[in-house]
Amino acid sequence: MVSHSIAAHCVIGELTPSEWPLFKLFRLQAMRTEPVAFKTSYRENKLMSDKAWEQELKLSELGQEVKLLFIRYKKELIGMLGIRYDPTEKRRHVAYIFEVYLKKKYRGQGFGRHLLTFALEHIKRNKRQIKKVQLSVTESQDAALRLYYAVGFNVVGCAQQEKKIRNKYYDQYLMEKFIR
Repeated sequence: MVSHSIAAHCVIGELTPSEWPLFKLFRLQAMRTEPVAFKTSYRENKLMSDKAWEQELKLSELGQEVKLLFIRYKKELIGMLGIRYDPTEKRRHVAYIFEVYLKKKYRGQGFGRHLLTFALEHIKRNKRQIKKVQLSVTESQDAALRLYYAVGFNVVGCAQQEKKIRNKYYDQYLMEKFIR
């Protein structure tokens, strides 16, 4: 758990579309240091136009299908995660958490739990009446797995050899948590 004094210095929220250069820099650095946490590659994201980076934040601001949340500690951007809402009639009750990342020096101190708990509360307050939250995590991410178990997620499946990074294959666990 993040101590009260640390939590007092944390701000969780969105970046504005005009902050796309910060978003681009942060996400590219994150993809370099923790490639298994992301669905797309550093190379693919590096090729994105500046307009595309700005558009991602604009879509998040609208919050219709995607919401990107960022955590700052003492004004430093230290982590992020995405929430995707399924627009299809049969799956509108499901939300997905994706691209969870926290800078290495802030791990194990409760910041990740703070960000994830904030995201789950955001999902619960959403007018869509979400019943279930899903996420996937690469099997080699032990700390992330422990965090997800600790906040009530359970493994419901495993996609074998789901990601290939630098000629190595990784299994991906599908986890879910019922919130209603």
